[in-house]
Amino acid sequence: MPIKFSVLTRPLKEKIRNTDHTELKSSGFWIGHFLMILATIIGVYLAAQAGLKQAILFDEITSLQRGHHVRSALIDELQDNIQLLTAYKENYLSKQISGQELQQNNPDLSFYIWTSMQQSPVTLEIPGYFLNGIQRFYRDVNDIIGKAEQRTYAASHARKLLDEQLQQINSTLLPQLKKNISELEQRLLQHNIRMPDYSSVNEGQQ
Repeated sequence: MPIKFSVLTRPLKEKIRNTDHTELKSSGFWIGHFLMILATIIGVYLAAQAGLKQAILFDEITSLQRGHHVRSALIDELQDNIQLLTAYKENYLSKQISGQELQQNNPDLSFYIWTSMQQSPVTLEIPGYFLNGIQRFYRDVNDIIGKAEQRTYAASHARKLLDEQLQQINSTLLPQLKKNISELEQRLLQHNIRMPDYSSVNEGQQ
């Protein structure tokens, strides 16, 4: 004889009927569970916010460090070229020598950093004032040197023009770029990061 389904489920029904549901009917039960869920949501949110802040801070510090490295390399190369141009002006443009001799003693400026920067996205983080100023400086001094070698300019005139360019960059752009680098260093110090100073090393090699 087949067993009815109701007979099989009767013990389960009786167990459910006899179970104490007082706790489920209590408002404290639901409030407790609600607060637990709310605390979980808030915890996840705060953890996500903390992670986001750390990621933003990491990006900021990385950007500052990259900017410092690029500017430091740029100013080192610029100062080396200024020294070469100053020596060229004093040793050759101050004398009445041939264009061929000027060509043989071309200052042969270095543009490795300047050229490499054109392929780096970090370059776009440098204020345009510095980039445009350095670009104009290199363009103008190369024009002066080229015209002196071709004898389009007399040596004395080329010397005067080159001296004006050197005075201009030494009195304006160069100190402002140094100040900009110093500001980056101060911002990094706020995050307890001290950038190495290679100036004494460079001075010792000169």
